[in-house]
Amino acid sequence: MMAAKTTDYCDISVHNTVPKVVRYNALHFPDEVALREKDFGIWVEHTWADYYAARSLAGWACARWG
Repeated sequence: MMAAKTTDYCDISVHNTVPKVVRYNALHFPDEVALREKDFGIWVEHTWADYYAARSLAGWACARWG
């Protein structure tokens, strides 16, 4: 019998925006799959760390260029 996997969800009173939840998940579950997308019939997985890095870069670019 397999042991139940314990999940450490973020506290929504502290992590009350999408960017905060993404950052929390990237720090606590960096290698877990955050999303999957189909690219020419092949499923591509993106981890929380990948997603956070891409969104951080996009956010920085938006802030930089106004």
